Amino acid sequence: MKRLKVLLISYYFPPLGGAGVSRPLALFTKLPEHEIDVDVLTVKSIAYRTYEPELLEGLDKSKIYRTGSLDPQRILYLLGMRKVKEKTISKGRSLIDNFFPDSKIGWVKQALKTGRVLAENKKYDLIISTSPPISTHLVGKKLSKEFKLPYITDFRDYWTSYKPENWYTNEKEIKKAKKLLSEICVAADEVTTVSKPIQKYLSNGKVIYNSYDEKRALLWNSKPDSSHFI
Repeated sequence: MKRLKVLLISYYFPPLGGAGVSRPLALFTKLPEHEIDVDVLTVKSIAYRTYEPELLEGLDKSKIYRTGSLDPQRILYLLGMRKVKEKTISKGRSLIDNFFPDSKIGWVKQALKTGRVLAENKKYDLIISTSPPISTHLVGKKLSKEFKLPYITDFRDYWTSYKPENWYTNEKEIKKAKKLLSEICVAADEVTTVSKPIQKYLSNGKVIYNSYDEKRALLWNSKPDSSHFI
């Protein structure tokens, strides 16, 4: 049976850490077990809250393609900042509101440029984009249309962590956001979400719950080695 080739578009990916990278990382590592080879299109190093470079250990890094970006977190990294505190993110909320659909819109142009080269040379069978940020779907939607490829759009959240009506205070922006969500879902051949509430909100898609690594989970049952403590 022919192995399928997939381009997975995900802004958040190791060495970035936290809950946001678990689903795209699982797609990258688990789909090959089902005869599906995955390339990842993601961003170069950014200033971020937490890092887990160990998640990349043992992975085929030649399948991870990183591009530049003009989004604020990438620019902060280039200016020398490595970690962004929660307090800084809260203060920057007013700045984020100046971008649509989100502050990662500055990544779209660079991601499209690299994505076109990859799609042209790799001859993918499928494109998957996973959000947040919603900007990843702009990349997936455009590439799937240009290269006439089947497209799956995956929602790990509503818009950000919030629904558009809870994120924006301006009715015009709320309508604009909901319109974009509808356009993304219509453009996709399949919509997937992490939960039933998100599925219900989108009025579309199939729920694929997040899972966990059973071997790693069993480590919690191991007795800690206290020999190195003084």
